[in-house]
Amino acid sequence: MMAVERLSGFSDKDKLDRMISFANRIREGMKNGEIFGTITTRSLIQWAKKIELFGLKDAACMTILNKLDPQSYQKALDLLEAYFEEARG
Repeated sequence: MMAVERLSGFSDKDKLDRMISFANRIREGMKNGEIFGTITTRSLIQWAKKIELFGLKDAACMTILNKLDPQSYQKALDLLEAYFEEARG
């Protein structure tokens, strides 16, 4: 978390914790063949940088979700909404 916080300038620790948990769940899904794509630390940093400008959900779509196939996109979006209630809508 410290690297993402330091390199992105994003300091909301609660959201950073949930972002990292979300990323770990996506990585786990990749290992299990449920999701075809992953989230790198670099992607997390870019996501955190874009949150201030675009909001959490739109920033996630721009930096992470749009790089996934349609089925993986929907699964990741469902996970995102589960991890971040304010991402709905």
